[in-house]
Amino acid sequence: MTKVAIALLLLAGAIASRILLAHAPVQFSLDLAQPLPVATWWGGYGAQLFALLCIVLALGYVAYLSLLRRQPPPLRVTLIIAAASLAAGLAWSPLFSSDVYAYAAYGSLALHGVNPYAHAVLPGDPYAAAAQWQWTHALPLCVYGEAFVAIASALVSLTKALGVAATLDAFRVLSCAAFMLCAYLLANAGHAQDGERGRRAALFFALNPVALWSAAEGHNDTLMLAVVLGGFVLMRAQPVIGTALSVAAGTIKLPGLVPGAVFAALQWRARTWQPILGAVAGSIVVALASLPMVYAFTARSSQHSYHAFASVQSLHPLVAMALALWLALGIRRAATPIDRFCLLALIAWLAIPNPYPWYTLWVLPLAAWATDRRIALASLCVTATSVLRYIPDAVGTPGALATAALGLAALCGYAPLLRRAIISAL
Repeated sequence: MTKVAIALLLLAGAIASRILLAHAPVQFSLDLAQPLPVATWWGGYGAQLFALLCIVLALGYVAYLSLLRRQPPPLRVTLIIAAASLAAGLAWSPLFSSDVYAYAAYGSLALHGVNPYAHAVLPGDPYAAAAQWQWTHALPLCVYGEAFVAIASALVSLTKALGVAATLDAFRVLSCAAFMLCAYLLANAGHAQDGERGRRAALFFALNPVALWSAAEGHNDTLMLAVVLGGFVLMRAQPVIGTALSVAAGTIKLPGLVPGAVFAALQWRARTWQPILGAVAGSIVVALASLPMVYAFTARSSQHSYHAFASVQSLHPLVAMALALWLALGIRRAATPIDRFCLLALIAWLAIPNPYPWYTLWVLPLAAWATDRRIALASLCVTATSVLRYIPDAVGTPGALATAALGLAALCGYAPLLRRAIISAL
């Protein structure tokens, strides 16, 4: 029963969310008339929907942690449970992120020959109109690579005859499929003798409730991660091609180039040149593909205010810097290279002023292979607290006291790493 608990909880949450949606206040009728409802500044009603999501994910975490304490099941069982959980997540409404609207708009713009990296409009286009509604008539500039824009264009082209809602659902299904591929690749990213560890890594990643929710919302981080992990699996047989592929994940989303580039840099001292050549080739591809985006952002004249919510930075940037320094001093004490990389990822997390839940997909693959339980647990805690970032968007901008409370919650995500220091101080 525990194995299917996460899927059942998400299904129950999807049913409950639909019931709540059927009794929505009349002032949100225009929002609910959109192809895919997104909770945006819905006040108390948005808080109810968010609370439902939190309850379901919290109960899912209980079942998830119970599974992690057991012998990992065969990979196919993990994948089947993940698929059922994703299907339940796809039935949930409303969402808490409008990203899929932006994806569809960028794809439609590119399909019509309009630059998605500029503040361009496409009169009469249903995708641009829907995205402008969700983003309060100010669709943000595209921050994704040319490869993802090409994928978005292809998806819009294939589904436009079915309407906007079908296209948005297609992005979500594609994200779920990529998530499943990530779990499979993660299980095969280690050595052959690590079969059990590979199955445990897949379980750690694929049944994490927040990761499942992020994939069901349709975020393209799953596509980026699938390319990264595919490159790492290929490295064993083809170091040049595998490293190049991993780095080329930056053509989907720029953070994707980091893992492959770091791996190649570590080969410098070992005088292993093949990964370095692959990284150089992949970096050239990313650089060329990123030129339109870089030009658009350097040419921008508007400035945006800096707001940090649900992050350690929201307490104060100096608090985040002090914690980052303390963690950095402990990197050398980490037992294995993968533990060090995971600590680096948790340090990098502190640099994000607004850590949305889907960003945890960048950390979980490392934590899945970590050998230090404190580091793995801290990654899970950070994943859990990232859900709080939905509050400013779904409910409304929090006041000073609420912002501080959200920041403290984010800081508590690092408690497994801070526990020894706190006990020593006492």
